[in-house]
Amino acid sequence: MAIVTSAALAVAWKVARARLAKVPPSWYLVLLLAGRLLGQGWRLDRAQGQRDKARDEVVRLTDEWGKERQALVDTAKAEQVRLAGDYVQIMKGLTNEIERQRRAGARLRADIDGMHDDAQQLRRRVAATAAAGRGAAADEAIGVLAGLHQRSEREREAVARFAEQSRAAGLACERAHDAASGVAGAAALEVSGQQ
Repeated sequence: MAIVTSAALAVAWKVARARLAKVPPSWYLVLLLAGRLLGQGWRLDRAQGQRDKARDEVVRLTDEWGKERQALVDTAKAEQVRLAGDYVQIMKGLTNEIERQRRAGARLRADIDGMHDDAQQLRRRVAATAAAGRGAAADEAIGVLAGLHQRSEREREAVARFAEQSRAAGLACERAHDAASGVAGAAALEVSGQQ
């Protein structure tokens, strides 16, 4: 490798200036424009590359969002199916309980009516015995029977109140069931409409 001296550089500079002096000025303009065009082309390529990267990123994010959305929809549908199953089981249990309470109330009413009839018969027999004049023992028996009758009447009223409360609770449960059935049906329609 040769060492370049300042004299050699000065000579090379003079030669280059002499050659450049022979180039017409319009060529400078052409070279300048060519350089600018190359620079603009490079910038355009770089901008298009950035645009393509951004578009790819948007596509990727859109795909991710779609997958996440579908996962959420699937989870919501599964939860809705589970809740609908729970709802059906609860409603079956409540319906069975209402029917059991109705049957128990009917049995209690029948038992009360039977006790009431027995008390009426007993009252008539006591009255007949008292009328026959059996004396103080009959009066005492009548008092005992009257007390039993009063007690049975109180018990009958308590059982009747319980039966009415059970009936009212059953009706309220039926209304809640009907209202919930309407809500569950509307939710099922809404989910099927989204598909």
